[in-house]
Amino acid sequence: MAIWTVHEPPPRGRGPLDQADRIVFVRDGLSWAALLFPLIWLAARRAWLALVLYVVILTLVTVAFQAADLPAWGMVASAAMSVIVGLEAAGLRRWTLGRRGFKPVAVISAPTRDDAERRFFAGWNGAASPPQAPRPATAGVIATPAGMVAR
Repeated sequence: MAIWTVHEPPPRGRGPLDQADRIVFVRDGLSWAALLFPLIWLAARRAWLALVLYVVILTLVTVAFQAADLPAWGMVASAAMSVIVGLEAAGLRRWTLGRRGFKPVAVISAPTRDDAERRFFAGWNGAASPPQAPRPATAGVIATPAGMVAR
């Protein structure tokens, strides 16, 4: 069973159906695509800051091992960085979405994304819906001028 986090985008005023189309589900766990192709995965997910940091760190590590005349260790460090990106892919994705204004709204346990979507949308009220008016006080409760409640 996978754990999914649900991220809702900032409202654009186009209605709840547009809002529903832009909701993002992020699966926790290892991402094989991010592990095997970290540069492509980061670019495809538009994680530009993470991509720049990855390239800078990879370049510094490679240059440092080349300067120390240990190129094999540079390849080991590069592979280790790919493993880290693969393991932290969900966290990087959530961080990037948060920087874009997305808000985490739910955590769902479901075997597939389709099941996670069904579970989430079954209870979703739509972020773009107008806020609910405050409920009136219950019957029998009267507010006195001093702000005290009398029955």
